[in-house]
Amino acid sequence: MAALQRTKTMLLVVFLLSFCGLGTEIALTRVFAVVLRYHFAFLAIAIALCGLGLGGYIAHWLRGKGERIIVWLTIGFAVTTLFAAWFLPAILLPNFPTAFWLAGLIALLPFLFLGMTMALLFDRYSAVSGYLYGADLLGAAAAAVGSILVLNAFGGLNALIFMAGVIFLAAAIVQLAVHNCPFASSKRSFSVSFVLASVTPTEVTAFLTCPLSATLALRWSNRCWRNLLQASRKSSQRFGTHLLGRMSLKTKAWMTCFTSTLTVKSRR
Repeated sequence: MAALQRTKTMLLVVFLLSFCGLGTEIALTRVFAVVLRYHFAFLAIAIALCGLGLGGYIAHWLRGKGERIIVWLTIGFAVTTLFAAWFLPAILLPNFPTAFWLAGLIALLPFLFLGMTMALLFDRYSAVSGYLYGADLLGAAAAAVGSILVLNAFGGLNALIFMAGVIFLAAAIVQLAVHNCPFASSKRSFSVSFVLASVTPTEVTAFLTCPLSATLALRWSNRCWRNLLQASRKSSQRFGTHLLGRMSLKTKAWMTCFTSTLTVKSRR
């Protein structure tokens, strides 16, 4: 029963990842048309195919890493999508407008993570590969229509950020399905991440929506928090002791200098 529930969950994950993959590819065509030239818009298609192929090739060496690697790869897909949405207009366009290879390299990273994630999912659940392929096709079909609506509503850059929010939601779903994930699973964090990932991204709140959804959806366990607090306390105590030691040395040096000055003046 648990295996069946996990399989159904992974079907939803494949649907969301396929939707975001094609949606990111379509959104990049509009971004490239502005950042580079209009005739470079279709470069996103070649980059997407190359990234998916390389990701599937790299996934061959990740087959024995366990299911928790799928969570990290999904997060990597979302983070690199956000990074591309920031780097292309903020760094590349004003500083390196003719560095087409750099734009292609940055845009390749999200599809590289997507290729690894999808390859591992199809490898781990090969018994239901037909259903996974159906979910993949349904996600692509939904993206063919939904991405147009997202682009018309939000624009190219905000569409990328919206896709990253949905990818974080997919990572939260994988987290709930994988019990040995290094994060604590909870229905509350999943519901909050769903709400935050569904919020309409705007110019001001878009970069806050996705990191918050990831933070709330993938909370550290209580044990991790205790270890983190203990480490921070120890480091703060060491820093405070070192600072007080330096202050005391400076104070002693100042008092010695002041005393010697008074002694010289009294002798005169």
